Amino acid sequence: MYITVTIPSIRTVVTPVEGVDTREDQIEALRVLSAGNTLIIVLLGGVLALQVRELKGMCYFLENGSQITPSLFFLVSFFFFFSGACHGHQRGDRSGRGDWK
Repeated sequence: MYITVTIPSIRTVVTPVEGVDTREDQIEALRVLSAGNTLIIVLLGGVLALQVRELKGMCYFLENGSQITPSLFFLVSFFFFFSGACHGHQRGDRSGRGDWK
């Protein structure tokens, strides 16, 4: 994305080709550049969220006293990410009623 979007947009804004690039072209290049940066921010935020989720999963295993290796944790963390099992401590009993007994 950087090579295909960012570099041409910066070139259009900084050094426009005379007779080819107009002021509207420069504005459009800035809009495309902003959209590309927004997508990159969203993707990096997703990576950060996945790393936090992985850390929560590791804490879950360590709190329960499990002996787990990093390679095994990598395989198991995929399951826990999609099952939603690492949401902290559950309140109440396993009947699903929580505090309302």
